[in-house]
Amino acid sequence: GTSHLVNGLQSGTTYSYVVRAVSGATTSANSNVIDVTTVATSTTWNGTAWSNVDGPSATLDAIIAGDYNTATNGTFTAKSLTVNSGVFTVASGTSVTVENAVTSAGATSFIVKSGANLLQTSSAANTGVITVERESAQLVRLDHTLWSSPVATQKLFAFSPNTLITRFYTYATATNNYVNTGLSATTDFMVGKGYGVRAPNDHSTTPVTWLGTFTGVPNNGDVSFTLSTAGQGFNLVGNPYPSVIDAAAFVAANSARINGTLYFYAHTLTMSATGTFPTG
Repeated sequence: GTSHLVNGLQSGTTYSYVVRAVSGATTSANSNVIDVTTVATSTTWNGTAWSNVDGPSATLDAIIAGDYNTATNGTFTAKSLTVNSGVFTVASGTSVTVENAVTSAGATSFIVKSGANLLQTSSAANTGVITVERESAQLVRLDHTLWSSPVATQKLFAFSPNTLITRFYTYATATNNYVNTGLSATTDFMVGKGYGVRAPNDHSTTPVTWLGTFTGVPNNGDVSFTLSTAGQGFNLVGNPYPSVIDAAAFVAANSARINGTLYFYAHTLTMSATGTFPTG
């Protein structure tokens, strides 16, 4: 005889079946009852609870179909993460770890708050746009700080539209200076590259933070950046991921290419129009 598995069975559920043989007009008696438990491959959040009660794991895909906030609903590790509906928020001070790909329904559906981390442990390609918020240190108008995009195809001017277009800078290794030539409203952040950006022209004249918002497909996997050895050999690079990185691990992994010293920018310096800083 032949047995068939009917489509639509629920994962993680035990089903019972019996077997009998058919030969022409003759049918045998039923066999003993046989129990089969289907294996769960995913769990879905409906806005209130996980379909499997316990939530996702490193071997279980997470599907979001309702509002979820890690501050109130908890952090987790998932095999993959798909946000279909609702708003999925990774709250400040929390992390979500995904073993494989992230799929988002749109920028307003998936938000990584400043101080939050979206961690991925493989080089899987992500799909769909998310929003990553990053808060600056305290700035006053005319202060500059350095930024690097954690998402793909984020445009410089769209990131800070109230900054004058002539106040976005790249770093020229050969001259040990910041320059703004070649940058325009259509220029994208290059993955792994750092940029100097002056505070918005309407920013406060007393020290306050500024919230930068990046929108795009989250960067993942290995990122390569070609270093220059011109001049003193300093290069301006930036964290390309929507999570923190381990500075010690970064230096160790690149020990054959860099001298092991990382320099961090003093954001309160005022840059001149030609990209230089006052001395003294």
